[in-house]
Amino acid sequence: MEEGWIKLHRRFLKWEWIDSPETAHLFVVLLLMANHEGEKWHGMTIRRGQVLTSLGKLSESTGLSVRQIRTALTRLQQTDEISVETTSRFSIVTINKYDGYQDREDCVRQTNDTQATNQRHASDIQATTNKNDKNNINNTPNAPAREDWRFISSVRRTMLGNDKNRIAEHKISLFRSEVESIAPELGMTPQQIDAFVRWWTEHSPGNEKIRAEFEIAFDTKSRMQNWMARDKPRIQTSQPKSRMDQFEENMKFINDFFDGQYQQNAAPDEQ
Repeated sequence: MEEGWIKLHRRFLKWEWIDSPETAHLFVVLLLMANHEGEKWHGMTIRRGQVLTSLGKLSESTGLSVRQIRTALTRLQQTDEISVETTSRFSIVTINKYDGYQDREDCVRQTNDTQATNQRHASDIQATTNKNDKNNINNTPNAPAREDWRFISSVRRTMLGNDKNRIAEHKISLFRSEVESIAPELGMTPQQIDAFVRWWTEHSPGNEKIRAEFEIAFDTKSRMQNWMARDKPRIQTSQPKSRMDQFEENMKFINDFFDGQYQQNAAPDEQ
């Protein structure tokens, strides 16, 4: 954000990640990038305290490597500083206690700046997506935004009554649809589809997150390919016997047969 300002309290010096330069640096940048007010983008609402971004954009903005960004994001999620919702095109980072860092009344004057910045961010993300994700069907010009299990909009959550179990079931349905759309291309069997979906959509009762969401990055097609490679049946092929081996085996059978006949026909005093 090129204009405006944020507040940063001195107690930040006692924050538990202050001694981790990459984590502290990323968190401050996220505070600077976060929305001051809700914003609409491609039919979705990016709420106050949220950042529409990507790993590449964060790397560019912070000077950190993508690996460092992932590590820092994981740390911030572990301590509930942020939550991350990832799609195949972008990520939405939510600063969980944003109102504790920035008072709403201090930020009203920055709304217009935020809107202009978000539009620039969206353009940057779309440009990066078109360059790096050529095989993604959602990158075609004017493609409509489709619902994705990685990001459940606030509208959909409201429709589901914000019930975590219902939201989880909705995510499972979307996850299965995505898997089933890719499966024919990979030759995945119905049994493999069921096993793959069951594993990656496991969740605890009362928790809306499925297993796949705990991964920093989840490329469904690549995960399916890896699953099939591990699930491939191992066919043991026996080498044909050589003529000498077959001859020796036949001779052993003949010798054993005649030895048995001799033992059977021998007189009692000969046995």
